[in-house]
Amino acid sequence: MQDGLYRSTRDIPNKDGLPVALYLEISGNNGSLILMEQAGAACRASLSIEDQGGPLQLIQNEPARCTGTASSYEPYSFACTPLNQTSASCSVSPLSGARAPFTLTMEQTDAIAPADPSSNYLNPVE
Repeated sequence: MQDGLYRSTRDIPNKDGLPVALYLEISGNNGSLILMEQAGAACRASLSIEDQGGPLQLIQNEPARCTGTASSYEPYSFACTPLNQTSASCSVSPLSGARAPFTLTMEQTDAIAPADPSSNYLNPVE
C-alpha cells in the first residue's frame, strides 16, 4: 500500500449495529485509523506500520476515541496485501482476541465522509 487515504469498500457495524465507515491513513511508518459514524462523529487512533516484506502490518496503538461522545472502539491489527496500485485486501483482527478476524478490501480515496445509512455493511461478529 502506498501512502494515502484508504476507505473500506464495506462499512462495519458498531455495537448498536449501525454502519461505521472505516478509513486508514498511511504516511511512511505512521498512520491513523479513522472511523466515521453515521451521525457524523469522528473516531481516531494512531497506527504503527511495519513493512517486513510480507503483508503490510498496521497496529492500532490505542482505542479509537470519538469526538463529542464517550464512545470508543477497541484496538485492531490489519495485515494488508496490495491488490493493485490503489487497493488492498486486509485481514483485520482485534488485539484482544475476543472476536474472529475478518477481511476488508480497502480502496484509495480523496475524502472522509460519514457512513451511508443504506450501505451494505458487515454483520456484527459475536
